[in-house]
Amino acid sequence: MLFLYPYTSSLLAANYHMKIPYYASSFKRCSSVRGLIFLGDERSLNGVEHKVSVICNPSTGESLTLPKLKTRKRIGVRSYFGYEPIEKQYKVLSMTWGIYGTRDMDSEEHQVLTLGTRKPSWRMIECWIPHSLYHTYNNVCINGVLYYPAVNTSSRGFIIVSFDFRSEKFRFVEDTDTSISSYYRPPLINYNGKLGSLGSSGGFGGIGGSCTSITLRVLEDAEKHEWSEHIYVLPAWWKYIFGGGYTDLCVVGVARTNEIVLSCPFPSTPFYVFYYNTERNAIRRVEIQGLEAFKGRSVYTFLDHVENVNMKLLEGL
Repeated sequence: MLFLYPYTSSLLAANYHMKIPYYASSFKRCSSVRGLIFLGDERSLNGVEHKVSVICNPSTGESLTLPKLKTRKRIGVRSYFGYEPIEKQYKVLSMTWGIYGTRDMDSEEHQVLTLGTRKPSWRMIECWIPHSLYHTYNNVCINGVLYYPAVNTSSRGFIIVSFDFRSEKFRFVEDTDTSISSYYRPPLINYNGKLGSLGSSGGFGGIGGSCTSITLRVLEDAEKHEWSEHIYVLPAWWKYIFGGGYTDLCVVGVARTNEIVLSCPFPSTPFYVFYYNTERNAIRRVEIQGLEAFKGRSVYTFLDHVENVNMKLLEGL
């Protein structure tokens, strides 16, 4: 008996831009904002490993290391990258936490760095929302506002912290999703200009052959902390689409066509990107050729990456 699955397949060739001479120390510590790539690296100074942040521009081949954060504490550092469209500025938000504190990853010092200035330096800012960071990176920047999940250290409730890169003010939205674990929160995404999240029936973000549904939650009213929820039941033949296996795919986001985009973080050959059309319950599979040399390595997939030849990184710092 022959089964016909409603999916299409196509080929695309990858364009090589630059080799980034850095080692990303954390898989989730990599993001793309308006043509620039932000990632983490580890450097050795006098035999001691130091974590630094690096910004790369694939369009110009430039890369730079951000200045060290101003602090004398024995700390951990978490950094986020974003773009403010009104003033047209790239900014980095960094925060620290005490490694040997009584509570795990409670954010303490909050500092901002603005790119493109003559003498950029870290500026200390106030944060009135006491919160603990999650161990994994999970953030999105939408129209100049950064969002990341956290725990309110006062109420112990789950929240989404928002940081406006223009006003440099913090706010928060209650995360009312009680269907998932306390350790893991679904990937945050840009859903048509609104904050959203995409989770799977497996509960850990990976969408593999054993997954039966995908849950999309969208923040409809930040003031009232109101979210809408949409559950998409995957077709029974889903597990056969990407090799019949249970290899988890990562959530990339939602394309402008409203298709959910998925990819594999540790690809084999060939490398596929999947587009799931929720209205037609159909799959579009795109094979990316030219990645054979990167088999078994981490691959980061981003939506809406644009060429940026105007931002001269070496002039900004």
